[in-house]
Amino acid sequence: MKRLSAAIGIFFLLVASASHAQNTMYVNDVIKITMRTGPGIDHKVIAMLQSGETVQVLEQNPDWSKVRLPDGKEGWALTRFLTSKKPNEVQLRQIEKAYEELAQKTDSLVQENAELQEENQQLLSRSEATRQDLEQLSESYSNLKSESADYLNVKTAFEEAATELKTQREKAEVMTARVSKLEWKRNVMWFLSGAGVFLLGFIIGGFNEKGKRRRSPYL
Repeated sequence: MKRLSAAIGIFFLLVASASHAQNTMYVNDVIKITMRTGPGIDHKVIAMLQSGETVQVLEQNPDWSKVRLPDGKEGWALTRFLTSKKPNEVQLRQIEKAYEELAQKTDSLVQENAELQEENQQLLSRSEATRQDLEQLSESYSNLKSESADYLNVKTAFEEAATELKTQREKAEVMTARVSKLEWKRNVMWFLSGAGVFLLGFIIGGFNEKGKRRRSPYL
């Protein structure tokens, strides 16, 4: 997988390199060449150009070319030592650099993937814990709902019993009042009856006494 990624990266790198401006050239596969103040060996050497070094061609002649270095210094170098094709050494260094960058990116992606897998595992664990908590809450809710229904039934029965008891007490109070009233009337009737009998006996006794007194002279 890493080799395939590196090959793809190198391919795009080479394609992009091929689209550079035509005036960008490289020092050919030699060790070093001189850059002089003018187009000829009689001119002063002002720099030594390394193999694979990039130069910008300002003027190009069959023998000498005027070039500019990346630092802005200008001079003349032999045209035969300049090439528009990247030297093998440069290509190799670029390939190695691209490979190292791709390898670093691959390692970074592998590390990121491992971190994401660990995070995903943690999320799965949390999700399972949340699911279990939800099940417990659902069970508790069901129990509470059932208990609430039982409580409401008991409460309703209690309220009905309390209402019935209140009604019975009211009826009992009415009946007690009626019984007390009837008892009072009965006592009164008994008292009046006893008093009447006593009075009647007293009256009858008085009449008898008078009769005896009247008959006694004739005996």
